Amino acid sequence: MFSTVFSLLLTAAILAGNRTVLRFLFGNVEEDVMDACVTYLRISAYSYPALAVYNAGAAICRSLGKTKVTMNISIISNIINVIGNTIGIFVLHAGVAGAALGPVYITVIGQCMGAKDTGAAEYYFRKLTKITLTFSVVWNLFVFLITPVLLRFYNMQEETVALTVSLVIVHNIFNAVAFPFSGCLGNGLRAAGDVSFTMIVSIASTICVRLLLSWIFSVVFSMGVMGIAFAMCADWVVRAVFFILRTKSGVWKTKKVI
Repeated sequence: MFSTVFSLLLTAAILAGNRTVLRFLFGNVEEDVMDACVTYLRISAYSYPALAVYNAGAAICRSLGKTKVTMNISIISNIINVIGNTIGIFVLHAGVAGAALGPVYITVIGQCMGAKDTGAAEYYFRKLTKITLTFSVVWNLFVFLITPVLLRFYNMQEETVALTVSLVIVHNIFNAVAFPFSGCLGNGLRAAGDVSFTMIVSIASTICVRLLLSWIFSVVFSMGVMGIAFAMCADWVVRAVFFILRTKSGVWKTKKVI
């Protein structure tokens, strides 16, 4: 209920102030680029309620040990994503709208690289990273502060409440400082055409860090769900390190965006 209501409010806010938000993020960009971003943002906003319901349901399934359900849904949705992007862009010639129907990462970095303007792409990498970090810290702090209030709506034992608070603390700290680099920065590299590197790092980190450490922490050291949380955070940190080094190396500038 919380996820659905909040997502509906967020959808309404984005639909009402999408151009204002984009102006704040990117300043005075070319009008055709701004129009493409507005189109993408408006279409993707309609998916927020569905994403909220999915994420809440996926979290419930994982907590019940039904991880195969979320994995199968993720595989199917990614296949639909690829097919939808292909049809939307190359068959229907819907441009950014065709990509948004996927949906995929917002097209600012892709626009710059497509125009072979690596300077602008590098500028937006830095600017978006700073903005993402700022919003991430504020948002995770806000979630931490309202967690005690939200927990009052649930009839849980004191041990469960304490465990939940501990999970939120660990998750939010790493989500604020590491995930903007492992997630958003990685998406920026993909948008720049550096797809193979990000894919290899993501797969290797998932298997060698998240899965392996989950087993070591939870089974070998009997840390339970906290061990899984620490393994997830370690995965974010490893990806963040690789993506930061890749961004600084400038190799992504040599990639071509179709």
